[in-house]
Amino acid sequence: MISSSPLTLTDYCKNLFDLFNGERTVNNHHTKFEIDEHMTDYEIQKAINDFTFLNMFDELSNAERTSIYDVAYNEGIRVEAIKSLLAISFRDKLLSIRALSASNNIE
Repeated sequence: MISSSPLTLTDYCKNLFDLFNGERTVNNHHTKFEIDEHMTDYEIQKAINDFTFLNMFDELSNAERTSIYDVAYNEGIRVEAIKSLLAISFRDKLLSIRALSASNNIE
């Protein structure tokens, strides 16, 4: 599920995301988020942003951090830009999981 939020990855951002294997990073770390079933989409997005910008790098492996630093350096962008890409992707992953869980509970 892609979020209905206007915050989405552009084609350029998707290319950056692929350069540091962002999908693997999201899949490896999405379980670190505690999402309450009563949280709104916005609250989920805010919690993910807070985690991504404040604590996430402590959770990454050296290889993941190095890959992100290399892409930021080679592309001439700030690491914070890559953190934004990760936050959007984490949000989409968690909203997708929540939607799947809700549909399974309906059956």
